Amino acid sequence: MSAALTAQHLGLSVIVAEKEEQYGGATARSGGWLWVPGSSMAKAAGIRDSVDEALTYIGHEAGPYFNKARAKAYVETAPEMLDFVVENTPVRFELFTGMPDYHPNSPGASPGGRCVYTKAWNSRPMGNELSRLRQPLQSMTAFGMQIGNEDLATFVTAGRKLSSFFRVMQLLLGNTVDRFHGRPPSRITSGRALIGGLAQAATSKGTQIWTNTPVRRLLLENGRVSGALLERNGRHVNLLARRGVVLATGGFAHDTQLRNQLLKDSMTDVGTNQVAWGLLPFGVTGDGIRMANGAGARFDDKVTEPIAYSPVTRIFNAEGDLSLFPVFVGRAKPGQICVTRSGRRFISEGCNYHAWGEALVKATKDEDETVAWFVCDKPSLQLYRMAAAPPWPMPFGHLVRSGYLKQGNTVRELAENAGIDPDGLEDTVGQFNVHAREGRDPEFGRGENVYDLANGDPDHRPNPCLGPLDRGPFFAIKATAGCGSTHAGLSTDENACVLRPDGSVVDGLYAVGNDAVAITGGKIIAGGITIGPAMTFGYLAARHAARSTVQ
Repeated sequence: MSAALTAQHLGLSVIVAEKEEQYGGATARSGGWLWVPGSSMAKAAGIRDSVDEALTYIGHEAGPYFNKARAKAYVETAPEMLDFVVENTPVRFELFTGMPDYHPNSPGASPGGRCVYTKAWNSRPMGNELSRLRQPLQSMTAFGMQIGNEDLATFVTAGRKLSSFFRVMQLLLGNTVDRFHGRPPSRITSGRALIGGLAQAATSKGTQIWTNTPVRRLLLENGRVSGALLERNGRHVNLLARRGVVLATGGFAHDTQLRNQLLKDSMTDVGTNQVAWGLLPFGVTGDGIRMANGAGARFDDKVTEPIAYSPVTRIFNAEGDLSLFPVFVGRAKPGQICVTRSGRRFISEGCNYHAWGEALVKATKDEDETVAWFVCDKPSLQLYRMAAAPPWPMPFGHLVRSGYLKQGNTVRELAENAGIDPDGLEDTVGQFNVHAREGRDPEFGRGENVYDLANGDPDHRPNPCLGPLDRGPFFAIKATAGCGSTHAGLSTDENACVLRPDGSVVDGLYAVGNDAVAITGGKIIAGGITIGPAMTFGYLAARHAARSTVQ
């Protein structure tokens, strides 16, 4: 969508072809975070950063897969792209100074100031167009209202902070007014606010968004991509593109053949673990990658991990349907741990979500199921929440009855009810408690870096991330390593031009987002490191296409 907005702004005619009924893809379901080192917002806040420091960090994390030209184009252009969006759309961002890079001890890492998130805005200017914007995951809503970046802490603390309680009541009142007037909630936030704002601005300038319009293949003329064959309203349409075609089809999460091929040696249940793939829209089937391959493009799978992992839990709702709840944050709260079926911890729970998934896959590589359990005691659950289980005073009995939240009066009883090794869990909790009371985690060092601390409880002492599990009943929630995005993708240059195996450019073809290989070499290094490059390279692709010779 950033490519469409930029191209339209530069005077080009733009059509966005979306195969599904609603547009927005995985971004509309996301938190709407962008990683933008050196943004004008950071500079205004007095945060010192530099292109060299950001490149040092990316280079260290990407290792042998570091592409300096692409990374440099991203870091240098991202602040400009962000300012462009603010100047030309209703989208507004908030600088989050308290969010460090995910590996804060690495060279070039920043303790905060590189992440921005999308603020909520009133979507009424979109009118009926709002119905075509992809809905959030049901599990990320409350009372039919989307919970966004600004709202999460407010909802979690509503039971113990009067200011949070009144703010929740204010949000619910606005939601009720919308419902009374027979319209969907007008306040949209996170990734929906980002995509909705970009789309509203682009369409107001003349961009057309064709939903229910799958692209069947690319059109080639003398080795150049000259357009695409679309299926629209039951008819095939040859759409000619004078300046270029930008692929942004979301990667390959639901291309079972490709994902099984890439993950068969690491994730033992890659072919059967359906929960792992449900975060991304089912329309993400690798269309862009296959079409580009047909035009002579190179698929680059030389990455540390072909996908980005995220902890995912499966909720059994009261009405019988299923939904997923990703656990991106909140795993470093006192009184909570995570264990495999053996009852043993496998990583610091305070680590980033991708590192958590990587560690779980390795820890369970000899098992039939890639599975772990979040475990806590009652005081921790009531104070902080755990995955989709809410804190006090919200009820959670329905989650116990459905089987989502396992319960036991003792640690052993919990283990037996959840399917965890009882001896292993008892031993783990016993050892963990001894050190947690002292504020130490000698096994994994939880709470010893600024990223862990940012996800803990600053009011808890001596360590904001550690507390014993010693007051029953005890609870457990089953989780797996889900796919949050894909890293392997089409080889591209610093302008998002798609490359052939020999390094030459496929003229007229661009790839952005998860269709292109990740600039991080297959790691998640910071919040917003997927959407930030996607939007920046969309911006670069449109500018490059606008400069190209008209065919």
